[in-house]
Amino acid sequence: RLDSGTMGTMGVGLGYAVAAALNDPERPVLAVLGDSAFGFSAMECEVIARYDLKVVVVVLNNGGIYGGDRREEGTKTKAKKGMEAAGFGKDP
Repeated sequence: RLDSGTMGTMGVGLGYAVAAALNDPERPVLAVLGDSAFGFSAMECEVIARYDLKVVVVVLNNGGIYGGDRREEGTKTKAKKGMEAAGFGKDP
């Protein structure tokens, strides 16, 4: 698992996905990005296509840049419960 951790760095997900796909070309890679993070690094899709990498990109509309900071507490709680219900554990 590669992520930006608690630093909240946006736009590194597709770069990480490219690196993971190049490291093990036979293993599929899943990149899950927010809409703003995708906006920062969408050009990496061209690299993924050019080298025919096995990368699936999922873009979530989470309210744009800093949208997480503007959400009401109830929305944050619902999102967290949804992620846990989907099988994603808590961040270490």
